[in-house]
Amino acid sequence: MTHYLSSLFFIVLFYGICLYAFLQGNTIDFVKKVYKSLSLWHKLGIIITIILSLVLTVYWKKQDQFIYFWDIAAYWDYSINTMKDVFSNSFFDIIRNLIYSINNEEFNIFLPHVISLPLKLFGYSYIKYILINQIMFLIPALIVQVLTILKMQDNTDGKYGNLFVLLFILSVMFPANYYALYYGYIDIAYLLPFSILIYIFLNFDIKKYSFSQSSAIGLLFLLSWISRRYTIFFIIGYVIAFFLKAIVEYIKVKNKQVLINIFFNILTMGIFSLLILLILFPNFISRVFTTNYMEMYSAYNSSLLYKINELSLSYSYLYIFIALFVGLCSISIYNLFVKQIYILVLIISELFIFSLYEVMGPHHRLILSIPISIIVLSVFIIKISGIHPTLKKIINIIQIICVLFYVLNFHYSYIQKPQYVIDAKIFSAKYNPLIRNDIPTIKEIVNYINSKPNKNFYTTASGWGLNFSILCSAKMPIVKIASPNLMSSSDVDLWHGFSNNFLKADYIIATNPTETHLKKGQEVIIYLNESVINSDSYIGQHYKLIKTFDLDNNVKALIYEKISEYTQEDLDQIKQHYTELYPNHNELFADRIHL
Repeated sequence: MTHYLSSLFFIVLFYGICLYAFLQGNTIDFVKKVYKSLSLWHKLGIIITIILSLVLTVYWKKQDQFIYFWDIAAYWDYSINTMKDVFSNSFFDIIRNLIYSINNEEFNIFLPHVISLPLKLFGYSYIKYILINQIMFLIPALIVQVLTILKMQDNTDGKYGNLFVLLFILSVMFPANYYALYYGYIDIAYLLPFSILIYIFLNFDIKKYSFSQSSAIGLLFLLSWISRRYTIFFIIGYVIAFFLKAIVEYIKVKNKQVLINIFFNILTMGIFSLLILLILFPNFISRVFTTNYMEMYSAYNSSLLYKINELSLSYSYLYIFIALFVGLCSISIYNLFVKQIYILVLIISELFIFSLYEVMGPHHRLILSIPISIIVLSVFIIKISGIHPTLKKIINIIQIICVLFYVLNFHYSYIQKPQYVIDAKIFSAKYNPLIRNDIPTIKEIVNYINSKPNKNFYTTASGWGLNFSILCSAKMPIVKIASPNLMSSSDVDLWHGFSNNFLKADYIIATNPTETHLKKGQEVIIYLNESVINSDSYIGQHYKLIKTFDLDNNVKALIYEKISEYTQEDLDQIKQHYTELYPNHNELFADRIHL
């Protein structure tokens, strides 16, 4: 019973902060009014929509034939291990381990603690893990998103039912949320605090000091940031939009007391986020300010055009055009238009700052999901009574186009057969199940590694066909590490650096052609792999090919046995190669190259 209470604590903590924050700003009366407007048919429509979204998730994930690895498997693996730890350790040990994780690990285990109880009760297969994330995080976030849109232009007649159902259905049909969800990213969890943050922001009268609302924002900042580190980009965008709103409100009144109130609102936000971080998670803060993430993730950076194309995979160009038209149509409604401008500033700010560091992956693009949805769907709350007949017709046309686009886009992304894929940016990317046909071969490689328990193996592959994570995860979730004697490897130059395990390994698992997952910054893979498979090279002469396996996409996995030891001259050559590439990073390369 004690372990169940421990796991329940983290659910109460996460949702307690979210609920406390959401209840600020006259929320209860508004939610009651919306709820009363929902008829039995409305509620039935919402329930059916939720059920169908869950059925679609099961349908797609049932089609997977895959070995989940890297980010696709990371938080599934962490969640399973965390669940087992929660139900085997004391509460104080759990808290101590969690604080250590948040302080010191790139991928901390806070969110896995939140879902530990459902995993224990319902099982931890990959499908169940995803369904739990969808039910616990995505669906509540979409409900708050709809309430935020309705609150932006409060309908005083109280008739919210039809509009709530329409907005909820369209929100559920937003493809961007599912790419990350279906790829196993627990990151979907931060959409709930994000949606509440925007709800508070749009309804916050910052001319007045509000301890409750300011503290709520601070706590949500904290909750989001410790959940996933890159949410800081959303937080920065939020703060920029907040300052813009503060400036606009001050200019309106030019009152000294208003300026003081704004200052104390911002101060309270900072206290309830940074102060707690400094007390409980000092290393977390220290790492943020001392780590050069721009350099660390430089291999993940690319051209502006490539970044835009990647962004359009989740948010097609039509979303942008609809958002622009919605904004233009809202100009005549000052209150709504200003709120859209604030959200637009948030989007532009977080997008610009993030783009300085790296290309957005499907999970990173989630930081844009809630604000983009709110701008686009706000077309349905523009009051058309009393406006010019021509503008009224334009708004009605945009509303119809929006509904049609959402339906067609979702159909294209998640319903339509793959053979009808359109190579254009009209729609979001077509989702396809994760399938590989060489799983038996991968397991053969694993069995071969395990047949030599006293020998160490290392892989110089880092692609979707083969890498260290694939070999380790080949028997998940039954066995966490399929091959205990497979040594950890480096994948990205300025993130991982050179791994000394390469020099210590008795066997090298190479690939032909060389397997990488990035366009640059993987010399720790390319140089070593190509040297090993070249028997005439000063590295390759130390190895003998003993086994070959055929993988998907005409990739061959090659197992080489070390037949002689490296000389000091060999080590000096390896040092020279990496020093010439990265002269200012001896700690990542030259200092590690030794026997």
